[in-house]
Parts: sequence; C-alpha cells; structure tokens
Amino acid sequence: MLRGGEVAFDRIIIETSGLADPVPILQALMSDPAVAARFTFEGVLTLVDAVHGPSTLADHVEARRQVAVADRLLITKTDLAPASADLLKDLNALNPSADRVFQPEEAAAGLLCGSGAARVRQIATGLLDQAARHSGGHDAIALTREAPIPAIALALFLQALADQAGSRLLRVKGLVFIAEMPERPALVHGVQHVFAPPEWLEGWPGGDRRTRMMFIGASLPPRWPGRLLEAICADVRAAAEKS
Repeated sequence: MLRGGEVAFDRIIIETSGLADPVPILQALMSDPAVAARFTFEGVLTLVDAVHGPSTLADHVEARRQVAVADRLLITKTDLAPASADLLKDLNALNPSADRVFQPEEAAAGLLCGSGAARVRQIATGLLDQAARHSGGHDAIALTREAPIPAIALALFLQALADQAGSRLLRVKGLVFIAEMPERPALVHGVQHVFAPPEWLEGWPGGDRRTRMMFIGASLPPRWPGRLLEAICADVRAAAEKS
C-alpha cells in the first residue's frame, strides 16, 4: 500500500534462525534511538518443536534463551507427537509467565500480532503468583508487592538491576503500582541492562493493584529482587522524611 509515494505498513516481523540468540536483537530494538522513535516492541513468539524440543533445549543454550525471553510459546508438530510432560516442565521452569499455544502452524498467523503489551497485561492475571523456579541454567523469579512504589524508587530499582545483574538478567516484565499515579499502572519491560521507558496503562487489569514483576536470568538469588526493591524504597522514604 502506498501513502504519499511511500510504502506503508502496520508492523515488521523479524524471523531469526533456529539457534539465534534473541537478546542482542531485543537490545537493538529497544536502545537504538532511530528505531525506538518509530517502532514499538510488540513481543517475542518462540516456536518449540514437540518432537525434538527436549533434546534441543538440553543441547543448545540459545534455544533455552529463546524460550526464556518469549512472551508466547507455540508448540509445533503436535500432529506428529503430543508435547511430553518433560517438555512442558522444562518450558514452565524456563519461563512460567509465557502463554503456551497448541495449534497447527498454519493457524497461528494471528499470534504474531499484538503480543507485547497484551501479554504483559495478562501477566497481571495471576501468572506471577508462582514460586521461583530454576532449570537449564536460568532462573524465573516472581515478585509481588502490595504497597505502592515511588516513581523515583522504580527508576533507581531498574538502574540497580542493570548495574548489578547486567548480562545475567535476560528479561524483566511486569506491572508496577506507582505511588504518584495509583490509577494507572506502569508496564515495565527490559532485556539485560536495557529498559524501555515505562508504558502507562489506562487502568488496572482485573482491578488488582499489586505490583507484579517477573525476572528471568542466570544465577539470580531468589529473594534478591524483592530485597533490593525494599531497600531502595526505604532509602527513598527516609530521604523524603528528612527533606
């Protein structure tokens, strides 16, 4: 379609090779000023082969990273073999917050569109109320918090995550209850040390105002994100009381 002599499009789909590391691609999409000014990151769809998935995950760290950073997992070749209990266990351990979709590949075109912000909103429905998990060198840690978080505390928290976890932190996503804007949750998304600017939603999905975040990475102490956030919030409160 042409608009003003230029080709117009609604979205771009980047299809990587089977063993590509998705993290540098996501970082480039989020950190390049020219790209970020024109495009909004929608999400990551990872295809998992029901037949060869278990061995691929066991043999290739890139495959585990593709699962770990995904917003949605499409289990393919289920017409040849059902997804095994071991495969589903591995997927849940690597990324407990991602959708699992079981349908033929030719019927999955709609999964490529609109997965990003909608997926993070769906996280708020309860997927984060899970214990920390570990598999294949990756940790998935859920954090929930009832009390609101000052905006400056969130900024300091994300900076501390980037500084202290660095390359060990594959993905961060969730909704945050900000003290200054209680009616509009902040949607947070990050890959390693790169965080996109928070997106402010119009309202709370389901009315639940708790902060809910998921951290996926390697060698992350299960209680570290929660303790780090609490320490930063305490410092911010103390500084406010002195001023």
